[in-house]
Amino acid sequence: MTTGIIDIGTNTFNLLIEDENGRIFYNDKIPVKLGKGGIDKNIIAPDAFERGLVALTRFREICVEKEANQIFAFATSAVRSANNGQEFVRQAEEKAGIKINVIDGDREALFIFEGVRKAINIGNTPAMIVDIGGGSTEIVIANQTEVLWEKVTR
Repeated sequence: MTTGIIDIGTNTFNLLIEDENGRIFYNDKIPVKLGKGGIDKNIIAPDAFERGLVALTRFREICVEKEANQIFAFATSAVRSANNGQEFVRQAEEKAGIKINVIDGDREALFIFEGVRKAINIGNTPAMIVDIGGGSTEIVIANQTEVLWEKVTR
């Protein structure tokens, strides 16, 4: 089964498509800047809202072209903290056909760990992983097998 995975970040939307063996064969990024003009007001500004929907529509088209059988989309800080974040989620499903799961910071930190662990061998000695995003920062201390500590800041 081929799977499309969309990371809806504050600055960039990322698409990975993996084959049935978990190997990534497609990777794309769109600099949506979802937080631009509204992040300090806890909203997604109208122009950013539209850029987000256009990007998701494009990613949906790519998933169809690449025959992705399923699509998982995860929204992070910009959507979860915006007063109109749920409206963005609703319109993404209605207009782009993408169902978005809005995740909390703890789950975001866990996904970051899983992604790093898949990309490199962290080893047995604790290592610090830092994701400095546009709306939040996640700090994870982990080894190859487990998260030992995490902190999420906005």
